[in-house]
Amino acid sequence: RAHFTMIGNNATEPLLMVRFTKKSPPDLITFTKERLVDSGIVITTEEGGGLGRKDPGVVLGITTNQELLEMEAESIHLIKPTKPDKTWGKVGIMELFTVDDRDEFVNIENEPDQTFFSSAEQSMLVNVVLESVTVLKNGELSNNLSRKLEELGVPLHVSNSDSDGMIKSRGISIFSHDRLLHVLLEHNYVDVVCPLHGGHRSERKAITSDSFNFFTPLPIEKIRAYYGDGIALYFAWMDSFIYWLLIPGFVGLGIFFLRKYENAAHGWNRTVDDCIYTPFFGLVMFIWAILFLRFWNRRENLLAYEWGCFEGGGYGYNSFSAARPEFEGVMKRNEITGLMIKYYSPKLRMLKYIGSAIVTAFLLACAFSVMILSLNLQGYVNPAHDETRWEGKTHPFYFPRLADLAEEGQIFDMQDTIRSLIPVILHVSSVIVMNTCYRSVAEKLTDWENHQTYASHENSLILKRFLFEAFDAYLILFYLAFFECDIAKLRSELVSMFNIDVFRRVALTYVVPKILQLLQGNKEKADVGAAKKNDITPADIPDDLRMSNEANWDGYEQFDDYLEMVIELGYVTLFASAYPLAAIIAIMANQVEVRIVALKLSSVTRRPMPLRQGNIGTWNTVMTAIIWMSALTNCLIFGFSSMQMMQWFPSLYTIAEDGDQEYVAGKGDEAVFIIFAAERMLLLIGILIVMIIPIVPNDVLIKVEHRNYVNAEEARMSRIKSGVK
Repeated sequence: RAHFTMIGNNATEPLLMVRFTKKSPPDLITFTKERLVDSGIVITTEEGGGLGRKDPGVVLGITTNQELLEMEAESIHLIKPTKPDKTWGKVGIMELFTVDDRDEFVNIENEPDQTFFSSAEQSMLVNVVLESVTVLKNGELSNNLSRKLEELGVPLHVSNSDSDGMIKSRGISIFSHDRLLHVLLEHNYVDVVCPLHGGHRSERKAITSDSFNFFTPLPIEKIRAYYGDGIALYFAWMDSFIYWLLIPGFVGLGIFFLRKYENAAHGWNRTVDDCIYTPFFGLVMFIWAILFLRFWNRRENLLAYEWGCFEGGGYGYNSFSAARPEFEGVMKRNEITGLMIKYYSPKLRMLKYIGSAIVTAFLLACAFSVMILSLNLQGYVNPAHDETRWEGKTHPFYFPRLADLAEEGQIFDMQDTIRSLIPVILHVSSVIVMNTCYRSVAEKLTDWENHQTYASHENSLILKRFLFEAFDAYLILFYLAFFECDIAKLRSELVSMFNIDVFRRVALTYVVPKILQLLQGNKEKADVGAAKKNDITPADIPDDLRMSNEANWDGYEQFDDYLEMVIELGYVTLFASAYPLAAIIAIMANQVEVRIVALKLSSVTRRPMPLRQGNIGTWNTVMTAIIWMSALTNCLIFGFSSMQMMQWFPSLYTIAEDGDQEYVAGKGDEAVFIIFAAERMLLLIGILIVMIIPIVPNDVLIKVEHRNYVNAEEARMSRIKSGVK
């Protein structure tokens, strides 16, 4: 090769670690190392396993050279900024990196200082190199590694192909190019492949320090440079969410103090149930939510362009669209490329979708049953609370023996501040247990569906888990709001669930994982404790201990961080008319949450593999559904669940003997018309906002057109030169 510049802070600094499981034979590890080195991967470090672990696995620290890195950057269509020379002295453009044109890109001359590729890009590219290594070289029939894998019972691929391009091995037709890493992961010879925290103390310290500055924006670019686009998009979304919450936060706070002032000034005792201003808060929240999502999509597209992941530019590459090694299928010729590919019948997958839906429906029914029991324990289900409605009827969800426990003097006395919280805590705890169980079920169902790409697999998993966890979070609130039609109970439950959830998130996000990390293994615990005494984080333990310890940390799962915030968005928007103060509390909670996530990433979990993503994917769809549904829920709370509508249209209502509101005879249809007319008006306003505000900023469109113009001019000038010759 022309040059061999090592990647990393120095020649011995690994970028990725690969941990072999204890079932891996020593000769398999040896042959794997030989194959990796033969493919251009540099093994800088080798450890015998984690401290305090029995039968530890071998951990390899790997990197590669600059030339191979640049070749892989070109192969995955990495986008980098060009120098002004590219555009004849004007501002540079975002362009596909190519080795031939490498000198046209910004900072390429600083290659020895490793400033051209960010830390995240280096890790991602080394991983691409690692994933491209096949068991056999092109044209090889066997080698030491393949023979060892055959000995272990792993089906091997050979390079002889028949007339159909199918590969024959012991009479079985299989794909011709098995990736070594996929084989090792699939058969549990390798269990951890991830970038290393070690050697990046200054970067992690800068990110954590900047994140904990509450008066400055989050360090999105630093996060992206270290963790990659996927993690950076989460922090960018959180940054937008927190700042946008300031609007409903202060509006809700203003309504709260205005109601307090009028109650004191006029001797009133108005609550959320009959407040004349709260309905306008529901209106504000819907419009706010539409605007928030629209402007977030604009920022998302701007960041995607600046990061080289803008799909609308025609050159973006999404590493999430890569094929999963777990995907199974029969071999079939691709009609477009003519290559043999794995194929799985869409009809068979559809049957599996139906099976997944049946299992999910059964588990949701179980969750509904738990919710009904919880409501009885909290005293919310009792026909005596609404005798007019249930006179002569049987309440379908009333269980007297359970409901009696919430009566005065009983164990769950709903009038007692402390005892009334016990069933709420029990309900939240049961929800956590059910969600944990369903998480395992959802993962198995999604694996069973056999998705071809990471994107389709992740989207299916997100929808399943969100549906179940949202069902647990919102069902009790929907029941109280629209079946019991009791806004007082709705607000009480919403406040309890919302506030308890805030403390639960802090505990489960950082505190519990940190404690578990410090308690794993006696010797490892002692080493971590000694490091902390010297003001050293676990990731900065010396090289002979660091990789093995990091490999023992938990992997980072971004789903939970997104889920918590999207569920919170639902609390704030779907039930805005019941709890106007939710937004201001969410601001304070989120300010803490996002910083705890930054701390968790740097010192509790393994460093996640960087992903190139131009958007937050399915979460945009989920938020869209929640926001548009909030128009209906807030109008129903306004008209059916509270006395808010009666304050504005008193001629439609009368007060019954039991104190509840009733429609004046012949006025019910008019009230229903007003409620749904208001909902349609909100939807119309939302549609107009969507039509007026495009999700792609004009600046981005101009830059994309400028890039296209520059490339067209280069092509024209090249043709002219060719014609001259």
